[in-house]
Amino acid sequence: MWTESVGLDDGAPRSPIEEMLVQIWKEVLQVEDVRINDNFFDLGGHSFLLVQLHSQLKREFDTNVAVVELFRYPTIESLASFLDRRNSSISQPVGAL
Repeated sequence: MWTESVGLDDGAPRSPIEEMLVQIWKEVLQVEDVRINDNFFDLGGHSFLLVQLHSQLKREFDTNVAVVELFRYPTIESLASFLDRRNSSISQPVGAL
């Protein structure tokens, strides 16, 4: 369960996106403990698992994130922030930009 508590730095998910990413990473990496500030590659991730992660993200988020972005944003926290920014810029009307 995610919380919106500010100031807690225990690595727990703080949003629904982070919670979904935690679950996906647990499945792809086959690990039990994943924190939002853990690095995908430090948890045993490699290029083949990154392709699996890419496929899962495409399916779960209905978006096509470039694989290179997964290298740029190797933590759940950074990837969730990227997805949030990307989704909000896509969903805004043209005049709002």
